[in-house]
Amino acid sequence: MKRLTRFGLLGFYYLHPAALVVGLRRGPRALSRYLKELYRASKLNAGAYLPAIAVEEIVRNPVEFRVFRPEEWHCSMTISEISTICYLVSARRPKKILEIGTYRGLTTLNLALNAPQAEVHTVDITDAWGSYYYAERSEATGIHQHYGDSATFDFAKEIGGGVDFCLIDGGHDYDRVRNDTAKVLPLMSDDGILLWDDYGRNDFLADVESFEVSRFLHEIRGFGISVLYGTGLGFLQLNREVKQQLVAYLTSEPSSRTVVLTETKVVPRTNG
Repeated sequence: MKRLTRFGLLGFYYLHPAALVVGLRRGPRALSRYLKELYRASKLNAGAYLPAIAVEEIVRNPVEFRVFRPEEWHCSMTISEISTICYLVSARRPKKILEIGTYRGLTTLNLALNAPQAEVHTVDITDAWGSYYYAERSEATGIHQHYGDSATFDFAKEIGGGVDFCLIDGGHDYDRVRNDTAKVLPLMSDDGILLWDDYGRNDFLADVESFEVSRFLHEIRGFGISVLYGTGLGFLQLNREVKQQLVAYLTSEPSSRTVVLTETKVVPRTNG
């Protein structure tokens, strides 16, 4: 009943005169496509209640980057998302990258393409997905593939500290996303970048949804979380104070947690 009520309230937002005109002029299929796109835009481009920031506001100098896009990329990131990540990586030149959730290694390969000087560590629970996109690629020499459940994986031992860039894209339920964040955060450099994929799914509509990235990011939004414009990528630019406060929050008992509100502020960076 709670879920139906929420969807019903959303209906008043989407069924406005423009949507009715599309339905009358172009038919129900066009109306369905229009509403889906409106929903996607409201969740991603508008930030779904998190502030949206354009990647050009983070790096304002010329950047040259590469994007590999195979013919078959099912279940991988959109071209906007992977291009945004490549843009950031190429501009920031991280020395150590951590990715949680390898899948078929497409994002892993793109990370390596744009950070040839970096160690790229990628962790997945299984190798059952078949061959990796980075296999047999000369650019893959810096890629280190790890296997294990992130709930029990020893990140400190296997990966170590000094992680400059981290993408969390493993399990998407609340406990898993929270656990992954809590485990990698102490390993991050003080000025590192944290990204979470699949923000903006409809997990905020009902408690039973399997995608709960938004729920977690909304919880910690006071630490300066934003969403990269046009993507489903949650973004956090760390500094020493934010890192310490967020570590303390994630490791505290639920009854004692207090979010220290932090103004969302991104300092433009130059190459290097």
